[in-house]
Amino acid sequence: MVNLVVPHITFHGAKLEASGALAISGSNLTVDTMVLSELAAAGGVVLSSSEIGHFLRITSAAVTGGVRRLDLEETGSFALDLTGTKIGRQLNMTGSSFADKVVLADAVIGQDARLDDVQLDGRSGCALDATRLQASVFRLLPTTMPGGAVRLANAQVGLLVDRATSWPREHEIDLAGFSYGRLSTEVGLPERLSWLKLATPKFVPGPYEQLANCLIAAGDKDGARTVRLAAVRRSYREAPSGLGSTRSVRHRIRYVFRRGWGFLQDSVLGYGYRSSRAVVLFLLLWGLGGAAFALGSGPCHRLGALGSGPCPVKTGEHPAWDPFLYALDLLIPLLDLGHEKAWDVVGPSKAVMWVLMVSGWVLATAIIAAASRTLRRN
Repeated sequence: MVNLVVPHITFHGAKLEASGALAISGSNLTVDTMVLSELAAAGGVVLSSSEIGHFLRITSAAVTGGVRRLDLEETGSFALDLTGTKIGRQLNMTGSSFADKVVLADAVIGQDARLDDVQLDGRSGCALDATRLQASVFRLLPTTMPGGAVRLANAQVGLLVDRATSWPREHEIDLAGFSYGRLSTEVGLPERLSWLKLATPKFVPGPYEQLANCLIAAGDKDGARTVRLAAVRRSYREAPSGLGSTRSVRHRIRYVFRRGWGFLQDSVLGYGYRSSRAVVLFLLLWGLGGAAFALGSGPCHRLGALGSGPCPVKTGEHPAWDPFLYALDLLIPLLDLGHEKAWDVVGPSKAVMWVLMVSGWVLATAIIAAASRTLRRN
């Protein structure tokens, strides 16, 4: 059927045998409603580049799939091909079984695409190709995990409804450029992060940022921070190692430094997404450092020195000794409280001094890096 204009087409309960070829070939149709419910097709079903005004129902159908041949050349096997088809209201595939690839590439669906309780076996290696699909609601709810790849690259949907069986574990998941406005709440965030990792064997930030933006729109700022933290961690951990035989010493040093710096940022404040961790660490260092100076920094035995604290650098030109203010001055490298340069601690207190100074610079640098990352994202 080519260039056919009819108000209604139905193959309800039909049994079609095509010996592995095309059971239905209906490109460029213009129809108001099409019903293929309870269809049993031993071959492929093609409805590509068609205009369906209201509904396309392929419910409780069983399609084994076939091979399209053009000019005696095979162009690949599939079960259902809706490439470029426009459906005014609803695509309903509830309860159907597809032994081979389902193609929804470039399809435009005015309301919802329902893949509820479908079986996507993906015999040829790809279960669902929905590249550049457009739909207000996309319900991807197969009965079991798809038996092949799921491709949603550059698809645009308003609401994505999925569940634990929606995404394959052992096959490709392509989410590059996939955008969605809202998500169903049935799937937990840890599982979504697991799927994102499967979908991006080589780390790319786009799918993570899309998920974070969706969570922010839903009011889940904590979830968005968790997603962005996972993305930054992967960007540091999966950076090119530079440890191959052809890599220069400079590349190796850069790799080690990047991994080390990433570890420090993650440990100190979770790359800026766990700022409370930095506050706790700062208070802990301040308290322990102040206590260490109070217990072991003096007394000064220099001739003429007074007080129980360490010796002043310049006699008569120093504030009153306060071990906690001294520790605070060491921990805040960008602020001079007048204590760090006024006192000369010795012995074990000298080691404590260096620990606090280095910790202060690490904290300050990590906070600046996190703030810079936030500004770039905004």
